[in-house]
Amino acid sequence: MALPDTDTLTAGGIIGACAGGLLWLRKYLSSDRVDRANDNAQINIIATLQAERDAAVKRADEAVALREQAMSAMNGLQLQIAQLQGQVEALSKQVAALTPKNTPA
Repeated sequence: MALPDTDTLTAGGIIGACAGGLLWLRKYLSSDRVDRANDNAQINIIATLQAERDAAVKRADEAVALREQAMSAMNGLQLQIAQLQGQVEALSKQVAALTPKNTPA
């Protein structure tokens, strides 16, 4: 039985190594593509969450501004009520002073 030629073995080894290397490279690049897709998905999720947070902060700021405006209007109305009550008391005293105490029956 004759042994195979060393050139044939070397060529087979090189081809096998190249094929193995190509398969490993394909697997590596495929997993790298998955990792990039995952990273892009995470980036998109983070961007979406940041946009939602910014919108929520804006709505909260608008609500606070509206509340402060309502409180200011309410304080102004309370002041007007107090002034009107004072005017009613003064007018009631004037009416009491002008009406005769003994009215003929």
